[in-house]
Amino acid sequence: MLGSILGGLGGGGGAGKSAQGGGGNPLGQLFDMISGDKAQPEVKEAAKSWVSTGENKSVTADQLSKVLPNDAVHEAAQAHGLSDDQALNQLSRSIPEVVNEATPNGSVQDFDSVVDRLQGYGGGQKAA
Repeated sequence: MLGSILGGLGGGGGAGKSAQGGGGNPLGQLFDMISGDKAQPEVKEAAKSWVSTGENKSVTADQLSKVLPNDAVHEAAQAHGLSDDQALNQLSRSIPEVVNEATPNGSVQDFDSVVDRLQGYGGGQKAA
C-alpha cells in the first residue's frame, strides 16, 4: 500500500495538493507533506516524533486525508482492493513505522534504499 502511495507521488499524483520538496524522492515528498505548512500542528508534531529517537506519536486516517493527495490515495486503494478510508487507516499505521525506520537514531538514511525495500509495504492486506 505505501509503495503505491510513494509511486503516486513520484509519478506526479496529487492534483490539487502539492508534492513539492523531498528532493524529488517520494518518501521525502510524503514527509514534507505531513510536516509542511499545510499540515495540522498535531500532524507536524507526530511527524517530528517519527524522526526523533523518542516514542512515535500516532496520526489518524482523517489527519492524513487532509495532507495526502486524494488521487494518490484513491489509486493506491483501488490497486489493493480497498476503500479510500481503509487505505488511509492502513497508511496511518504504516507511515510512522516507515519514517521511523528511515531515520534511525534521528538521522536521515538513504531514502531511495528505504523506498526500494518498502515497495509493496502492506500491499494486498485488506483492512479489517
